[in-house]
Amino acid sequence: MKAGTLGRSVGAVCAAVLLLGAALLWQQMPDKLQSWGPIPVRANVGERAEGRNLAVTVHSTRLAREVTFGSGDDVKMLPGFWVVSIVSYESLAEPARPRFGLEALGRTYSTSLNGFEMLTDTQPGFIQRSVLAFETPEFPAVATLVVKNVSRDRFGNDVNAPLDSEIRIGLSWEGEPARSVDLDTAAEAGS
Repeated sequence: MKAGTLGRSVGAVCAAVLLLGAALLWQQMPDKLQSWGPIPVRANVGERAEGRNLAVTVHSTRLAREVTFGSGDDVKMLPGFWVVSIVSYESLAEPARPRFGLEALGRTYSTSLNGFEMLTDTQPGFIQRSVLAFETPEFPAVATLVVKNVSRDRFGNDVNAPLDSEIRIGLSWEGEPARSVDLDTAAEAGS
């Protein structure tokens, strides 16, 4: 084999290896949705978890066989398997609105029983503290509270805030589930 032919063969092999490497890198690159998605920040109960535009602290968590809320003749009692948490939320850099989820038992649960339901965004520096209650089909052994900021797309639909953080707090509890938790009292007491 001549030196020129050998050089061309080595060059062709190097070009093929570079093209293969570039193709493998291209497959691993995130798409726009993935690259704009929330960046996870992990914490435990009692720790302040701070992301780009949100800070969250879970002060306490307990399991309950029933939750109640309301007053006087309008007290609602909801039996079931409940995960109840006292949570503080704060937007840090710009107005925002949180979305809460509970990952447990292989699924993600949302809640309509929370004190954070807001019609407007929370202003930076304003710390809100309230209660969240998630109903699950049975008491989970472990769970994770997931908090993200949401914004609205041009059609008015809630979407994850782009380039923001996602707070993931591992929940824990000890002892037997409580028979009943009054959500109004828990929210006022903050424990």
